[in-house]
Amino acid sequence: MTENSFVDDVGLAVHGLFIGSRNGAAWSSEERDAVFTETSRLFHSFTIMDVMGCYMGRPVPTLMVRVGSNDVQRVRKLAHVLGRLTEQKEVGLETMGRFHSVRI
Repeated sequence: MTENSFVDDVGLAVHGLFIGSRNGAAWSSEERDAVFTETSRLFHSFTIMDVMGCYMGRPVPTLMVRVGSNDVQRVRKLAHVLGRLTEQKEVGLETMGRFHSVRI
């Protein structure tokens, strides 16, 4: 099954990956481009958004990657790839309204 195919009219699960910036600094265009490049290696359709996260009461510039896919293992693989790329200890993963931390 391809990542964009539909099963009947049910559609695809939507996953969100949350990647906090290093040391609370703004994301550089180079870092954002690297996240785009690595994401496009695993998925052909996705959205990347700049959002403001909060960690332990402090604002953190965060990239949110949204992917529609029924292949949860591929999404988890992307979480690990992006976590290593951005030197994270954990990447937040939301699937169908449930949040999990993926330890890198």
